[in-house]
Amino acid sequence: MLRVLRARAATIGMKRRLASTTTTNHATKLASQFSHMFREEFPSNWRRTVGREAEYPVVWADGSAADVRLLLAEIGKDPRFVPTHEGGFDRLLSGTDTTQLVAMTGNLGNTSSGSSASQQDRVEYLLEVGWGTVEIVVGPCSDLFELQRQHERAMFRLMTAASRLGMHVLGYGIQPRTAAGDNLMSPRNRYSVMKRAIGDAWASFTVTASDQLHVDVIRSEAIPFSNICNLLTPVVQALCSNSPIYQGTTSPYLNAREGLMRDCGSDYYRHGMPRGPFVDYHDFIHTMGTMPFLMSPTNETGLWEIPQDQQQNGVSFLNNLDVIMEGLSTGAAGAAGAAGAAGAAGDEEIADQTRLHQFLAHEHYIWHSTRPRCRQSTVELRAACQQPWHEHMAAAALQLGLVEAASHGWLQNLFDEKDGEFPCVGGADGREAWNAMRSWSRRIIQEGLAPMAMETVETVETANTASELDVVVKAICEAGANRDIHTMWSAVESATRPEDGRVRLSSEQMMGVAVYAASNDVSAVKQMLTEHGSLGAADGLDGQLLVRRTLELCSEALERRGLGEEIFMEPLFRRLEKGANPAEETLRAAADGGMQSLIEHTKVRI
Repeated sequence: MLRVLRARAATIGMKRRLASTTTTNHATKLASQFSHMFREEFPSNWRRTVGREAEYPVVWADGSAADVRLLLAEIGKDPRFVPTHEGGFDRLLSGTDTTQLVAMTGNLGNTSSGSSASQQDRVEYLLEVGWGTVEIVVGPCSDLFELQRQHERAMFRLMTAASRLGMHVLGYGIQPRTAAGDNLMSPRNRYSVMKRAIGDAWASFTVTASDQLHVDVIRSEAIPFSNICNLLTPVVQALCSNSPIYQGTTSPYLNAREGLMRDCGSDYYRHGMPRGPFVDYHDFIHTMGTMPFLMSPTNETGLWEIPQDQQQNGVSFLNNLDVIMEGLSTGAAGAAGAAGAAGAAGDEEIADQTRLHQFLAHEHYIWHSTRPRCRQSTVELRAACQQPWHEHMAAAALQLGLVEAASHGWLQNLFDEKDGEFPCVGGADGREAWNAMRSWSRRIIQEGLAPMAMETVETVETANTASELDVVVKAICEAGANRDIHTMWSAVESATRPEDGRVRLSSEQMMGVAVYAASNDVSAVKQMLTEHGSLGAADGLDGQLLVRRTLELCSEALERRGLGEEIFMEPLFRRLEKGANPAEETLRAAADGGMQSLIEHTKVRI
């Protein structure tokens, strides 16, 4: 059996080397070119500002999804708001809905009709992937208090329009009753194309509602801040999960928003925590660029399409770029406004911008919990569900606090392998820390704050996680001892599925697990799964203490800004003390009264 396993490992390795040899050099060269362009979009100095992209489910009285385009049209009755219409709709959703609205943009101040709004007063109301979700975009703002004022003024206008239509806006992270699917997907061209490219997993975006914050950063900050904020994703999930009920029933997750999205390119870690930290801009670009290119904006129509090579081979962006550029005609690049491929002297810069536009179109559909956004010169933090309205600034405060604490190096020091409170080999950039946090994230999404009360290793949650690891290892080793290769291989693959929030083992690592299993070496198999696959990696992590220390550091970082913004952190400390995040509170509220109680508990009141 060992000979069979080793032969299989050699075959797999040979195929992978042959497949990658012809493309690696080309991809690396392109990544080097893009990394400089991407990096230069960030300023060398800054004034830290914040902007917010807040999504809200909109429902009728019975909890079913309401058509946000009707809500946008109602807002548009104010002449200070300018509508955005989009062509290329695949269908109309109803006989009465002929607006094809995708956005309303206007001014929150007192600017008279016809005058342009200042950037600080500007607000956008956007149609989301699901036609039952509206997004409010405000900023940049100089501090959290200004952000609060702008957002609440924007919400007041939205609520006024919603009340006239009999709609409810929910401070909640998911549509509570209407199921995800094509019937709920806004009929915009790129959404339908994405559905064809990514499959049924795309449907989860039609129901979820997040609370995202953009924070200004400079060139030297974008990559390291993205790394540490991604690593601390489970802290945000633990405190800000708020989507336990969808399709009218209790889900398997307290954070169904994250749970449902795990299938979105899970083999390539397109959603949630990335596979690991990025070394620098080149590493970031190369990692993003070697993921499959799902769709591209075209020149001829301004619409999106699936690249021909992607339809056939699932080729990566960097290795498909030449084909894309050849297909772009010289002249206006559709909606991007960029010119086509350079064919004459003086067109080199235009061609570079076209390539960058194509990369940003590709990278936009990689949904890491934190990601650098070069067009805005920000990092975007996106791991929080939408929050209850009476605490709607909590996620923004935590997210800004993470960035500010990272700027002092405090969060990175937590994991220092010598002096950190949670020492890990390699520190915050080491595999041990990432495996532990990824494993912990999986438990948080399902179980919330409760598993973090870990006074002893004998708590129910710890025992359950340990027994899960033991059960998996036992199944693998029993199959190996019985020479049942198929069962053993299936068990190894099942235990390390990325869609379950774990790390996909390389073929060589999987073969190593299989070889140890064939020898019935239980301890070696357990070590391999813990170190490489993240299963059980968080067993020794004191999650409650880590959340508390992160909150303390974030609060102190905000206090150092000298603006009083740390007051917005208070709801998060209360959640930790109570051992309940908003999802757990929602479950309690809906326990007796069902959907009506959920709506009463979560709806926005101004």
